[in-house]
Amino acid sequence: MSVDDWPRDVRVQYRNDRRAADAKAAVLLHEGGQWGSSPPGLESIYDLVANLHHLADQWGMQWEEILDRASHHYESEVRGDEFSRMEP
Repeated sequence: MSVDDWPRDVRVQYRNDRRAADAKAAVLLHEGGQWGSSPPGLESIYDLVANLHHLADQWGMQWEEILDRASHHYESEVRGDEFSRMEP
């Protein structure tokens, strides 16, 4: 049985848990690959987001557009929309 055969609510939760795990890995890497017995705080996440903003600037990308698209993707993922590329 593949993930696509799972009940919709289970499939959506699984995929969003995987997305959160990917984000956790990014924060862990940003923190130098390790942290103590508790996960990093809010500062670690907003620092990573700020650094992504710097990268977007270097690559000539529009930050507000990135945030708008990211919000759209997040909302679509939470709803469980089933398409591979979500455009606003």
